[in-house]
Amino acid sequence: MSAVFLVTVVLVAACLALIWVLGWASNTYDAITGKPQTVRRHVPWLRSMRAERVNYEREKHEVTALERMLVILVALVVVAFEVWFFFYSPSPIGPGPSKD
Repeated sequence: MSAVFLVTVVLVAACLALIWVLGWASNTYDAITGKPQTVRRHVPWLRSMRAERVNYEREKHEVTALERMLVILVALVVVAFEVWFFFYSPSPIGPGPSKD
């Protein structure tokens, strides 16, 4: 059971480290390109029902370079998995019983 606990702790630490690295990379990119910090988003249930935020709804939300890079990487990983699964993976179902 200690091995399962160790794997869980390592996975959590790796995920937190990756989140920190991606946040740092995004902030560094924004600082280098001179992009201002994004406006805080309001969740739909906290928005006014009297149309006081009409300008907010019309603002253009750009996709950041980090978001674009992550989407492209996820798409490439999915395509690579599909190619491996359909063309290179061994069959999980054997050839069947022999008729000898």
